[in-house]
Amino acid sequence: MEKLRAAAWWLLPSVVALYVYWAGLFAWFQQDDFVWLHLLATVHSPHDLLVALFRPTDHGTWRPIPERAFFLGFGWLFGYNALPYRIVVFLTQCGNLALIAAITRRLSGSALAGVLASVLWIASSQLIVVMSWTSEYILAAAGLCLLAAFYLLLRYANTGERRYWGYCWLVFLAGFLMMETNIVFPLLAVSYVFLYARPIFRKTLTFFIPSVVYGLLHVVFVNPHGAGVYTMHFDLSIARTLTRYVGKAFEPQSLDSFTTFPSWVGPAGAVMFGVALIGFVVWRTWRRDWLPGLMVAWFVFLLSPVLPLRDHVVPYYLTLPMIPLSMLGALAVAAAWNWRSRLPLAMGARVLATGLVVFYLAESIPVARGGTAWWAGRSHEVERLARYVFRVHRRRPESIIVLRHVDSDLFWTGIAHYPFLDDRERPYVYLAGGADLSIEAHPETGFQVADFVYPAEKVQWGIANNRVVLIDVSRAGFFDVTAQFRPQAP
Repeated sequence: MEKLRAAAWWLLPSVVALYVYWAGLFAWFQQDDFVWLHLLATVHSPHDLLVALFRPTDHGTWRPIPERAFFLGFGWLFGYNALPYRIVVFLTQCGNLALIAAITRRLSGSALAGVLASVLWIASSQLIVVMSWTSEYILAAAGLCLLAAFYLLLRYANTGERRYWGYCWLVFLAGFLMMETNIVFPLLAVSYVFLYARPIFRKTLTFFIPSVVYGLLHVVFVNPHGAGVYTMHFDLSIARTLTRYVGKAFEPQSLDSFTTFPSWVGPAGAVMFGVALIGFVVWRTWRRDWLPGLMVAWFVFLLSPVLPLRDHVVPYYLTLPMIPLSMLGALAVAAAWNWRSRLPLAMGARVLATGLVVFYLAESIPVARGGTAWWAGRSHEVERLARYVFRVHRRRPESIIVLRHVDSDLFWTGIAHYPFLDDRERPYVYLAGGADLSIEAHPETGFQVADFVYPAEKVQWGIANNRVVLIDVSRAGFFDVTAQFRPQAP
């Protein structure tokens, strides 16, 4: 019975994840997903496979496993059935939740802190994107490697068994195939070992060797310059970017859209959380407990790879930095409940800590659920259009399909990344004239709406010669209106 109770306790964060992000489990593909889904069509030889797996992107990223291998393998097995992809994302996140709980418990000695850290992290509205958009599986996969490597390091520091050291190195090196954030693992490891496992301090310094090599290769071959919003700025703007991320970490997105709270509650809550956690860190540091301060350092370490991106501050970059911040909140709650002091002080600390946690969950969970449902709903709009277009293309593979009345959301979610390519990798879906005037422009994406507009004279000629299918797009459905625009015979 005791084991069953313990298992149920540890499964709680995964249950919370399913409750909060249930809609994301059934989300379809959108945006960058189509770039990776089309990789399979470019592979015709072993050389093509190597290129598909290891060629850097135009944006300056190199993530062979969670982007390339993931979509190539699952695309070959499941095609455009999104559910298997989403199941893998959720299972990876369940692994992350278990590791967060285990690491926090080992660091703090509190089972309550371990489980609560996982719950606070998965309840954060900053995880909406990774739980709804398959391309952002990179964040879940990178988190799994970072957490697993650190857990193995803890095991080695506690037991001295060399096998844990070897496993730690294997997972750490594999992390470079996931995402560039893996480069900060030596900072996490060395900062912990310096404070709590000094005998292996010199040994952990060797982690910096592959990180430095990877960083140099990344700068030279993968992202030598950067472009547009991905241009990196190594100046005082880094401090401003850090400040912006700190504010986003404590404030749910679009609070008044998904809850009954007025808009001012979000900033007010962010101030309360910030003041409470700063006070906790200062108090524990004064008591010579360095763990809360270490969590703050880890937050900055995990955020540091994106701080030079001054013009691209997005909430989902907080997915991994929110892990130590959630650990910090859990440590504060556990410390309040374990505080042995005079009754009024202890009770006041417990009431304050519990109240802040309840308020945080009351804010974050509805926003995370609502935001995930919005992302999933948007992907289902793309799915409806895609499956209709696929059917039309199968019937008339030589025809160009021209869409009328496409709105901005549908264009940027389901058309801009070229989901509709024929066997020769040529687009066969375009927009009707005037779309470049009605659809909102986003030049930072590198796509121009005008490039998707099919000239009016070609539409007229194609309809007359049975080479163009004209589709009306509306919320009620999709309608073939080609016959209405076909010239009448004299």
